[in-house]
Amino acid sequence: MRRPTVLLYLPWALLVILALMPINIVHGEMFSVSVSVNLEDGIPLPEVEKMVINTINKLGYTVRSNADISVEGWVSITDEKQISGIRPRTMVSLRMDIQIKNSKTGEVLDSFSANGNGVGDDKREAFQKGLRKIKINESKLSAALKGIAERSKRMSKPYFDEGKLLLQQGKYREALNKLKRVYLGTDEFTEAQMLIQDIRVVIPKPTIAVLKFKTNESDIAGNFNDVLTTTLVQKESEEIIVLEWKQILGRLDQQSLDINLLLEPAEASRLVGPIGADFVLLGNLTFSGFGIEVNARLVSAANAQIVTAFHTRNPEDKLEKVAEDIVAEIHKAIETGKLDRIRDIKIDTNLPRIMIMISEEQMNQSFSNPVVETAMMQEFWENGFRVVDAVYSSRIRQTREGKAATAGDIKSAISLGKRYGAGVIIVGKAFIGNENNAQIEALAIDRDTEMILTANEYAKASNSVDSLSFAGRQLAEHIIEPITAGWPIDSDGVTPKSTNLSLPLNGMSENNSLDYDAQDKVDWWNIEVPASGELTVTVTSVPNLGLDVAIYGPNGANQIAEPSKRKKDKQVAAKLDLAAAYYVKVYVDKPGITTTYTLRTSYTDMRFLQGFRSYEEGEYAVCISYLEEALREGYASESNLLDAHLYLGIAYVAKGWKSKAMAQFKEVLKIKPDYELDPGMSPKITAVFDEARRMVNR
Repeated sequence: MRRPTVLLYLPWALLVILALMPINIVHGEMFSVSVSVNLEDGIPLPEVEKMVINTINKLGYTVRSNADISVEGWVSITDEKQISGIRPRTMVSLRMDIQIKNSKTGEVLDSFSANGNGVGDDKREAFQKGLRKIKINESKLSAALKGIAERSKRMSKPYFDEGKLLLQQGKYREALNKLKRVYLGTDEFTEAQMLIQDIRVVIPKPTIAVLKFKTNESDIAGNFNDVLTTTLVQKESEEIIVLEWKQILGRLDQQSLDINLLLEPAEASRLVGPIGADFVLLGNLTFSGFGIEVNARLVSAANAQIVTAFHTRNPEDKLEKVAEDIVAEIHKAIETGKLDRIRDIKIDTNLPRIMIMISEEQMNQSFSNPVVETAMMQEFWENGFRVVDAVYSSRIRQTREGKAATAGDIKSAISLGKRYGAGVIIVGKAFIGNENNAQIEALAIDRDTEMILTANEYAKASNSVDSLSFAGRQLAEHIIEPITAGWPIDSDGVTPKSTNLSLPLNGMSENNSLDYDAQDKVDWWNIEVPASGELTVTVTSVPNLGLDVAIYGPNGANQIAEPSKRKKDKQVAAKLDLAAAYYVKVYVDKPGITTTYTLRTSYTDMRFLQGFRSYEEGEYAVCISYLEEALREGYASESNLLDAHLYLGIAYVAKGWKSKAMAQFKEVLKIKPDYELDPGMSPKITAVFDEARRMVNR
């Protein structure tokens, strides 16, 4: 039967209906979970675990051992009966309590249960049959996972802001861990991926050499190494480079290899270090009547230091499970930064991202790996700039728009800059002649203003690789200077970059003065904002004449909030999307004015704002997710703290979590011992609050 041919003859109306039918979208790597099912005493139940995994896969989610979300099942016997008859039988009732948790924090995100009954000649047989009868309610599981996915999307913005702030502070591993939690499909995802690329410049992927494990079953050793290598590549390819055993054998002097010596960290490091590995994974497997016992160690190739060690026993003789357990340990070492080799480079997110496209031609022949472009990228990296990855640049150069840009078409260059998030685009060509000489020409374009920052920059060099690389770096230096000097200058000749005035968050500065006639007309104040949120600035002056205030974005580039027209205090407020250094401009605009002023700031972390808003709308589950995150990781003023603990406590009461509510109310009373609830609060909330007060006052 030729189904495609039949489809071509269907009426157009039916084709339209088919096109509009809903498609089951698979979440793939957007959302993954880990799964474990055990008895109450911790004994694993692999058959039930496989059933849970199949159900999760059916719903469109993937299963990974190191996922941020875990699905944990705990099976217990709830009832046991003897069934009389010609042949007495035993019936057992089983319940599997399922908890969905945040793997990192242990927080329970959702929970429900599944049941099953089994009948057999004895309790053991009935139990085994009961396990096979446990059925998970797919709609409950789907709703729970969907709810967590939606929460992940909501939390993407805070994770992105925190990651960007940590990046600015040079905390690259912490920033990477936050940015990787930005959910696919959110507004922040594309930029988060770009920042992850930037971090990879300063935290290069380490190379792990997987040695052949020693075992008492020689025919199993090779199989286990294959399974372990495959698992490592599948689960950690974004974080590491893996050298498998066959590659290692090809690079080493095999006559010097002794598997017994390779079990010693110092010897393994000595042999494997020269082939470019940063770490060595080695160990041994022992097979016995109790299953598989494994000892594994990850060792630094530089100094033979053991980075992490792992020991386990698996009663099911499953190599895949042992490999997953080992990889999970390595993942923990990666997440905590134990494997990082951080270069001495400071990324400055206030500087624009750079896209560099310099083609190289010799007698009309193009080169796929331009030396000049690579050297320029390196120079920008080392000066703290973020650079569009060379892989993208090489692909872009081959497109029609890329070729037009390298030929000097400014519109094409700006279009590419917008597409790949670059603030400055550098395009040009290197012409390599036959007489041992080369000439490089380039221009730099500001994407937003469409201005040419530097034009007709050129350098001359011989056509040797070293000479071209040196010329490329020199060219980059010439372009870097006008970019880093490109801070906006106020009309009065004052640049925000030169300010030495700093404002505290939720603080004040008194006895400041301006004098128009003495040309002291402007004060620029710098204020470091740690995450997205709302900033309010109030100016009180004496006399209250001719003075105003405004908030400017990072680098003082754009005015993002101007003052409201008030006769008394001048006040300005702005919602800030990024963690960055912002600027407050206070100025007088009338002659004859000498004024003294006080500046006050009030800042609220966006997560607090979102939590407070959810509370007011009665969405307590959403309120809890935001405020728990804000209290754990967000910047909090005293007033934010009091409100957050209060609202969180009330939300906990609404969810029936009295002990959690009590803990929050105690925090409220620590901040303000005489705090009184609103008289209109419900008796249930008031009772819990009063009980908390009695405990605090003991």
